[in-house]
Amino acid sequence: MSNILEAALFATFRRSWKLRFFLNLFYGLQANSIVNSLENLEMAVRAQFENSNDIGVFARLTNSYCLVAIGGSENFYSVFEGELGDIIPVVHASIAGTRIIGRLTAGLLVPNTTTDQELDHLRNSLPDSVKIQRVEERLSALGN
Repeated sequence: MSNILEAALFATFRRSWKLRFFLNLFYGLQANSIVNSLENLEMAVRAQFENSNDIGVFARLTNSYCLVAIGGSENFYSVFEGELGDIIPVVHASIAGTRIIGRLTAGLLVPNTTTDQELDHLRNSLPDSVKIQRVEERLSALGN
């Protein structure tokens, strides 16, 4: 299991019997060792982007990378960098000149309004295994 999935499970179930049941159901005998390692994690982290709790609008998190909107407070970026920086790249980015990168990206498909500079920045900042594609269709539902 990835570190991000472990952290998400731990944050969701918070050392409850539900966590052990869920892990036993899907991972069998490995569940106890997973739970024991999770119990040593400190996971409750709160972040806001300019007084908004809707952080998914301003950030995109996957198992391979994390994109965080340019602007906002340095604290918003540092929350992601502090928790994930040793595991995956955390990149300051904008998409189509906006900060709502979580709403405008799907996987790492980006709209046709993404500038060449923004696209180059993403390609240079993320691992080569992450494929980035600009969707040339003007009307798209990226991020929905």
